[in-house]
Amino acid sequence: AGEGISRDDAEAARWYRLAAAQGYAPGQSALGISYSTGRGVPKDDAEAVRWYRLAAAQGDARAQCKLGIMYNTGTGVPRNVERAYVWYNVAAAGLSGEDRDKVVAVRDEVSAVLTPEQLSRAQALATTCINSNFTDCGEP
Repeated sequence: AGEGISRDDAEAARWYRLAAAQGYAPGQSALGISYSTGRGVPKDDAEAVRWYRLAAAQGDARAQCKLGIMYNTGTGVPRNVERAYVWYNVAAAGLSGEDRDKVVAVRDEVSAVLTPEQLSRAQALATTCINSNFTDCGEP
C-alpha cells in the first residue's frame, strides 16, 4: 500500500507468494488479486482463479466472492452463472454488515437469470459447501 515506504507491487506480490505458499488464505487471496489485476506479476486470470480457489477452500470470504465474480464474468474460467451464485451465496454466509449486503445484492441479481432448477441446484451446492467446511464445493 506504500504506507511508510514507497509502493512496490512486485515486492508485495513476492510477500503474498511467500504467505500463500505456506497455506495462508489471506495471502492466497491477495496473490489472486495480484494476478487478476496484473499488479506486481503478469496478469493471468487462470492463475488468479487457482489462488482464489485455495483461499476459498479455507473459508476466505473475499476469495469466495472473487470466485463468484470470475464465474459470473467468465474470467479465467468458463462463464457459469450457477457456479457464480454458489460462490456469492457461500461468501455471503461468511460476511456481515455492508459487505454481506453488497454480496447478497449481486447474488440476487444472478439468481434472476437462473432457471428454478439451476437455482435449486446452486442453493443445494452452496449448503453442501458450507456444511462440509468448504471441502465439497464442486471445484476441480
